[in-house]
Order: sequence, then C-alpha cells, then structure tokens
Amino acid sequence: MSLMTLKTRWRSTNTKCCAPKQKADQEMTAATTGSMWRFDEITSDRTALRMGKKPVKRRRDESDNCRQTSSCFDESIVFGREDEKHKLIELLLSEADDVAGRGGTVSLIPIIGMGGVGKTTLAQLVYNDRRVCNYFDTMGWVCVSEDFDVVGLTRKILVSLFKQKVDYTELNELQQGLKENLQGKKFLLVLDDVWNEKPGLWELLKFPLLEAGVGKVIVTTRNECVARIMQTMEPLNLNILPFDKCWMLFEKLALEGVDSSSRHDKLVDIGRQIVEKCKGLPLAVKVIARALSYEDDEDKWTEILESELWESVDANSEIFPALKLSYDCLPVELKRCFQYLSLFPKDTVLYETKIVQLWMSQGLLRPSRSKQAEDTGSGYVRNLVDRSILQMKVMPGPIYLDPEEEKGLVLHDLVHDLAQSVAQGECLSIAADKLASMLQRDGDKVHKVRHLYLVFDDRMAPRDVKALLKLKRLRTLITNGSRFNKKCCYEFIDELFHSFKYLRALNFSRTDIAGLPDSIGDLKLLRYLSIEGIEIHSLPESICSLYNLQILNLTGTLGLRELPSGIVNLPNIRHLMLSHTGIAIPRGLGNLTNLQTLDCFALRPTSWRDQMEELKGLVNLRGKLIIENLRYMDKYVAQTETPLKTKDRIQFLTLDWYEGGVCEDEDTDEDTAKQVLECFRPHPNLERFLIHAYGGARFATWLGDSSFSKLVNLEIVVCLKCNLLPPLGQLPSLRVLAIKYFSDLQRIGGEFCGIGSAIKGFPSLETLTFLDMESWEQWDGVEAGDFPRLLRLRIDDCPKLRIFPRHLFFSLRKLELTHFGDISHDAPFISFDADTSVSSYPPSLGPRYLSFRGFHGFRIDMDLPSLKELEISRCSKLTSVTGLPNLTSLHSLTIDDCPYLRFPPTERLSSTLQHLKIRNSPWVKQWEEANQDTSIFPNTR
Repeated sequence: MSLMTLKTRWRSTNTKCCAPKQKADQEMTAATTGSMWRFDEITSDRTALRMGKKPVKRRRDESDNCRQTSSCFDESIVFGREDEKHKLIELLLSEADDVAGRGGTVSLIPIIGMGGVGKTTLAQLVYNDRRVCNYFDTMGWVCVSEDFDVVGLTRKILVSLFKQKVDYTELNELQQGLKENLQGKKFLLVLDDVWNEKPGLWELLKFPLLEAGVGKVIVTTRNECVARIMQTMEPLNLNILPFDKCWMLFEKLALEGVDSSSRHDKLVDIGRQIVEKCKGLPLAVKVIARALSYEDDEDKWTEILESELWESVDANSEIFPALKLSYDCLPVELKRCFQYLSLFPKDTVLYETKIVQLWMSQGLLRPSRSKQAEDTGSGYVRNLVDRSILQMKVMPGPIYLDPEEEKGLVLHDLVHDLAQSVAQGECLSIAADKLASMLQRDGDKVHKVRHLYLVFDDRMAPRDVKALLKLKRLRTLITNGSRFNKKCCYEFIDELFHSFKYLRALNFSRTDIAGLPDSIGDLKLLRYLSIEGIEIHSLPESICSLYNLQILNLTGTLGLRELPSGIVNLPNIRHLMLSHTGIAIPRGLGNLTNLQTLDCFALRPTSWRDQMEELKGLVNLRGKLIIENLRYMDKYVAQTETPLKTKDRIQFLTLDWYEGGVCEDEDTDEDTAKQVLECFRPHPNLERFLIHAYGGARFATWLGDSSFSKLVNLEIVVCLKCNLLPPLGQLPSLRVLAIKYFSDLQRIGGEFCGIGSAIKGFPSLETLTFLDMESWEQWDGVEAGDFPRLLRLRIDDCPKLRIFPRHLFFSLRKLELTHFGDISHDAPFISFDADTSVSSYPPSLGPRYLSFRGFHGFRIDMDLPSLKELEISRCSKLTSVTGLPNLTSLHSLTIDDCPYLRFPPTERLSSTLQHLKIRNSPWVKQWEEANQDTSIFPNTR
C-alpha cells in the first residue's frame, strides 16, 4: 500500500478528493518517491553496518540465548590494582594535613589515567571496601562527565550523600542544605569522569563541602590540568595493567567453560596475541573477550588478531581498535540498535523498557513468529550487557522493591564515542541553543541527522526554532527539560507537526507545553509518543487517527482527566502508560487486543462491572498492572469471574482500594473486601505484589499459597481491620516482605509461617520489615529452621512489642529497631522467652549490624560476639549499655543523641574497634575525652 493511500485513508472526511486521474498520478508519484527513499535508506544502512560477504559462524544465537548478569559491582573480574587500592585506602583513612593546607578540611585525591585504564573500577573497589564504609559517616558517588553544572552537581551531591529527595532549585538553597547536612561529619565523595578546567567552578562547588569535620573527595579524570586545579593531595597516576593480569581477565571472560583440547590450546595462543594488542587497557580486554566468548571458530579469532584496525590512528588509538572490533563482532541486527544509543548524551541512565520501545518505533527489531518484539528487544539488551557494551547501574529504590527491578543501563564514555562514530552522524545530542549555529556552520552534517536529542538549559531562541523546523527528515525527536516561549509555543508545535512527516518517535516529557494541537494527527508514521509529566488538560481527537501508534506514555499528566473516545479504535496500540493520572478510560478498551501494557486501571462507581469484562478481554497484558478504586465493587462481586487468573505475563501487580496512594477513613464492609480480594487472584507467575488499603479482617484463601512459586516481593500496606496474617511463610521464593500500618494486629503466631506444613517458614526470605504496628505486642510461633536466610530485619514504630521469637536470629546480619516508645520503665526491652537481654546467641551467630533508634528503655545488655557495627541513636531515656567488652568482633560504634547515657569510668571497648563516633551524648563524650590516652580504644582513628 502506498504512502499516499494511507494518507487518503486517514484524511478527515471533509477533505475533497482529487479527480481520479490526478489522484492516480499522485499515488504513483508518492509510491515511487517512497520506494526510492526506502532504497536509499537500505543502502545507507548497508554501508553503515559494513556488511561483508563472508558468512560468520557463531557458537549460538546470541540474540536469543544470553546468560544473565548481576547488577552489582563484580569484583571477581578485577585483576591487579592491589597496590593502588592499598595506597588509596591509606590516603582516605589518614587524618594527616593535606598538601599545603589547600583544601582545609577537604582533601581531594585525583586518579589520573587514559580512557579505559580502570580509574572508575579502582574508585569502586575503594568505595565498597568495608574499612572505608566503616570510617565515613556518609558516602556519595556522582558521575560528572563533560557538563560541570554547579547547580546540578550540588543537587546530585546532596542526594547521593544523604539519600533524600531535594526540591531546591537555587544554588544558595542547595549549598545551605549541603552545609547543614555535612556539619561536623566525615564524608567521602567520588566525582567520576571530571573534565572541568575552570578553577572558579570548582571553588564554587567546593564551598559547602568545607563545613564537614573531615571530607575526602576522589576525582577520576583523564586530564592532568583538571587534577592540578582540584587536587590538595598528590595524584594517583594509574598506569596500564601488566600482561599477566590482562590475560587473567581475558581468560576468565573468553575461555571460561571451554573444554581443554588442542583447539582450546590454539585459541589460547591466539588469545594471548590479542591481549598483547590491547596494550594493557582493561576495558579493551574486557570488550574483546566478551565478543570472542561467542565465537569458537579459530578462523574468526585469527581474523580478529590480523585485523587492520589494530593499526588505526585515532584520538583514543590505544583502545579504539579493540572497541571497534567488538562492534564488528555484533550480529547485524544489534549494530543498528547499538548505533541508536549514541542519540543519548553521555552518562545518561537508560532503562530497558524505554530502549526497547524506541527500537520498536524505528523498526530495528528482527521480526519473529515465535516471539513478541518486546521479548526480542529484551534479548538484544541482555546481549549488549553480556558483551560489556552496556553496563548495569544499580538505582536506589524503596525497600520492598526487588533490587533486580531497579537497574539502569549506561554506556562507558569511550563506548559512547564508538557508537557516535559508527552511527555516521545519524544521531545527534545537542544543546537547543546551539542548533542554529551548528546548522549555519555545518549544514550538510545537520541535515543528515535522523534522530535528535535536544538538551535545554534555557528557553529555545527563535533562530533555533527555525533551525529545528528545517530538519524535516527526523525520525526521532526527544526533548529534555525544554522550556518554550508559551506565547508562540502552540504555534511552533503546530508547525513542527506539519513539517515532520517522517517522525516515528516523539518525546515531549516534562516540558512546559500547554497542549497538543490537532496537527499531531498529521504524524501518520508516529509509533511512540511520550508526554510524561506535562501539564495538559485534554488530548486532541485527532490523536485517534495515528494508525501506527504503538506506545502512548501519559504517566504523571495530572491535569488530564479522560482520553478521547476514539483511542480505543487504534489497532496497533501496545503500551498505554497511565500511572499517577486518574484518567478515565472510555468504553471499548477490550477492543485493544494487542495491548500489552496498561499500568493503571481505575474503576468507576457506576461502570465497574463493564470495566471488569473489558479487563478480562485484554489477554496480552504483561509487566506492571495497578488496579485502583476496588472499594467501588459491591456484594455482587461474588458473581464476577476473576479477570487476572489467566494473565500469565503480569509480573508486578498492585491492588488498591483507593486511588493514587490515598486512603480515606471509610467504613468498608469486611466480607465484601475479602470477596473482592478472592476475585482478583492472579496467575502464579506473579513476581511482585502490593496490597494497599485492604478493608477486610481476614485475607483471601489464595494469599500465601505455595503455588505462587515465583513471587519474590510482597508488601501489604494499611490494613486497619486485619487481626490475622496469612501463611506467607509458605511462599517458596519470597525474598522481600514488608508489613506496614496494621493498627488492629496484636499477635503474630505460627500461622504466619504456616501451621501444620512440612515446609519450613520463609525458606528464601532475606529482608523483613514491620512498620507502624501500634497494637502489636507479641511475635511467637517461629520454630527452628524457619527464616533460614533472613539477613535484614527492620522493626519501626511498634511501641507495644515485647515478645520476640528466639529462632529468628540465627542467620541475621542486620537488625534495626526504631521507636519503641511505650514500654514501662521496669519492663525488659525485648524478651527471649524468660530472658531479659539481647543475648542468647550461639557463638559466631547473630547480627553483624545492630541499630537502636528512638528506644525509651533504660538498659541494654550486650553479648553478641559476631556483632561488627553498633548504632545507638535518639534514645532520650537510655542510661546504660553494659557488655560492650563482650563484643569481640566490633569494628564500628556510633552513639548519637543519647543525653543520659553513661559509661563506667573503667569501661573498656574491644580491641577490634576501628571507628568510634560520639555526638550529642555529653556523658559518653566526657568518658571518651578522659580516656583518650589509654588503651580503651587503641585502634580507632
């Protein structure tokens, strides 16, 4: 079907048709032009991909079968750097004055080295060292890159050091907040990949850091000029890695698991020669080894060894050949996907879902009869990660979320340079206020751009607007934080939509546009549209003519209350994101049979029955689903067929009796609430589950059923009438559990683990949280063998809890007890059976980390031989802590805001103690000062 035919089909009905002959001529012209354009596009693709004629043998289908990787820093593939690590840790733990006193209380240590030599890896090794973690009060990591924006960096530093949301926008507010938080503290800050050569900017950034008691800053940079500007201590120059260490890295990544044979010996011989050509750069060794791990053909290894690229001259000539060869080893379908990633600015944190959806919009995913495009794209991402082309970055998230869910993806800056090189100018990331000048200076290059990412530091000038409108062949347009002149914004966007006929992906998220004009209906090829987080009150009906639209992201568009009625007639829509909106969905949603993502589904008081029927019809839903306003379902729910039981691709489910996390104090019928929960039994493939504002006294019979063998995360929040927990201990894979805001629950007994079951309770649980359980008094019924893998237990705001299960603590590593406020003066803090102290641990067992916060009792007895870190804070009535000498493994002791706590004058601390911090506790501070010259704490710094 020609492009003209499509245009005619979707043209509004009041448009006059051409005369038959004229219409045929126009269609023929359009078809010919479209074919020529597509031919040119394919030809340019072939050139860009450098498609050779020689077939390549591969060990397996790399796109489909990739081994999984860990999201954590993997020290097992770091070889060498022991001396550099030791030296850097010594500098960090030393309190000697810095060079010439240039930094005052802040010492800055630069790590200098060429790209790919391992500067960031060394900083990660040190940052994660236990001695360093114990020494500093707070630690932060900020990736700086080329844009040394003092305001943005100050915000990032504040967030990274103190793990809190920052709403400040002005530099003065940010600096004041940073100064107040750092007052008197020891901090470590890593500024990774710094390029700034302007001393004034560093002085401005450094100013609030000087308020700290002791501050150490590690800076990684390739530029010695940067180091001279910032350093207060001698820089650490990182040289290339010795051959033997490089070979150990290559062998582990490329040859691990290969059977010993004569062929293996030949690969070893070739591999050693390849490692020689990597010239001691770990990044080069890593990427080439990952690429060769997919090849077991000796000829292919020889081809890589003898490639002319090793002799190429480039700005990064030491490493570029290895990176380019790893690119050449990619399957052809991955090459274009990799090139597309050059669209994003350096150090942008990407997420798999967004990447895959953008790839889909450009038609970059290889069609498959047996797999959905989204699954193919996920395979591509795993492949790029597996080859060390994409790197995992752990993103902090709420405790109840699976850590595996909070993963970002980044390109090393040298790999980003490679992506830009092989993309041959098709992708461009540029500041919006530089577009016009670049077009004037290098018009041919700019007109070649097909995918554009605009970064806004200020409002877009009229000359830049005109320059943008000249790029009529754009297929992707992404704006970041754009601020338009609202007076002409609507007219500009209208003209933009008229001009960009080839646009396939448009992202206007978090901009200040006031709305979308009707002309958006002219973007007939548009497949991806995101207006996340903008203030908009309605969508034009013309959006319903976007026949090819696959992804519509409306997340956080708070002013938008409903969708156009015709949206349910878009046949190709696959992903509709509505979280945090409260949008009313029009009837006919069940027509969207290709819909895979409907992340938020809010029920309405008068139409919930029809909505339930439509939800049942959406058989392809996958990923995340939030169902809100379950309180509207009445007693007739018992006659409703469950809508979720057959949806085997839903991984993250939220059932919310209200909307947007709000919970009103209404009198919910308990029986109806339970029937609703029974009705929404999910498929056993569910992995993460959140229940919010449930109004029943008992839970559904299926909750806790062992058939939910894939459930790893569960959070139950705000259950004001519940007085009995379900047998959650029978969930075999549950790793993270949070129980919060249960106001009526008084006792947790054996039913929690599962009474009468042959399976021990909670066989996989690692993290358990109880929060705000105001009536909870007793926890028992735990038997030997229950909770065998529990590592972290947090109990917060449970003022009446007095009975603890003894067997709970055998595997525990971190115990946090906070705000136990209403225990009587003569009552024990926690009772293990008839015991009255936190003791009774077998040797070598018990927590490694213990925290008491807000405890109002009067005595804590200690006999925890395995405890390594102890924190006692905000205990306003605490008078004594006994047994500290018995903590024979203690490394770190923190006492903060305990005004009445006293130590006996002769109290001794363990000789293992390395870090002692006392603050806002005058009697303990007085004891410390009186004993500074004794052997009470010989190893503390």
